[in-house]
Order: sequence, then structure tokens, then C-alpha cells
Amino acid sequence: NIANNTLTHCFAVSNSYDPNEKEVSPVGSLTYPFNDWLTYTIHFQNTGNDSAYHVMLLDTLSPFLNPGTIRIINSSHTNEFTLIGNNILSISFPDIALVDSLHNFDASSGFIQFAIKPLPGLPVGTFIQNTASIYFDQNSPILTNLVQTEILGPSGTSNLNPSTDIALF
Repeated sequence: NIANNTLTHCFAVSNSYDPNEKEVSPVGSLTYPFNDWLTYTIHFQNTGNDSAYHVMLLDTLSPFLNPGTIRIINSSHTNEFTLIGNNILSISFPDIALVDSLHNFDASSGFIQFAIKPLPGLPVGTFIQNTASIYFDQNSPILTNLVQTEILGPSGTSNLNPSTDIALF
């Protein structure tokens, strides 16, 4: 602003890179009617100072996901997965011997990728949110970032206005 010699700049505030993160695909939204799978990838890295011999991931699934459709797609290491109750996905990497990043950066990482379907008939505007906890040996969990997917209407809108919607018969 030349009048008062100020500058306003809007931007996303970001943090340093965290190698323990979660991703979802497709990113952002699903358009109704949908029959898509959501694909989640959980990345983990041993940034400690010694090898991790057991890594466990706990993922509390959104109530808007169908746990009966879970499919493991890919992983970096041999794992075992179980569903605890109706909504907690437990993924264990027993005897992984994951070296720490100071000794071998490339060998200190791992991942798991799984697909799951949303429940059918979710209302427009529903947000499917998900995060995971990563346990290295007996240490406290590392929480991943929150990922979310919004259910959009057929026109790509999240909130339909009943006074202007068109009904086709």
C-alpha cells in the first residue's frame, strides 16, 4: 500500500518437514454420487538415535468409512494388520529393525498404503477425517497430520441451497 507504506501478504504457514505423515487420495473431495476408494498412505521414519525393533501404527477410522472394505495395497516392510472393534486399524511391523536416520537415512523409513470405501449415501458436506498414531518400540506415539475428504454435491458444491435447487422427475 503506497499510501501508508505497508505490505499485506497472505500465505500458508508451514512447519519443517515431518517424515511421519499421512496422505489421502484423491485429495480434497469426492463428488456425489461416488463409488470411489480412499487410499491412505502412512509414512514413518525412525529419527531416534538407535534402531527400532517394533513399529506399530494405530489408525482410528472415521465413522464414515466402511471397515469391511479395507485392503492393504503396498508396504515397505512385512506387516500384520488387524481390525480392533469396528474402527481401529492396527498395523504391526514386528522385528523390523528399522535403523535410525543418523546411521542410514535411506533405510530409516517405511510406509503402509491401504484403501477403504466410504459408507454409501453420505450427505453432501460430510467431512471424512483421519489421522494415525505411530509407535516406535515402547516410546510415546507420534501423531500424524489430519487428512480430510469432503463429500461434494453433483455440481461440486458442498452446501446445497433448498430454495434454488432444481429437482428432476
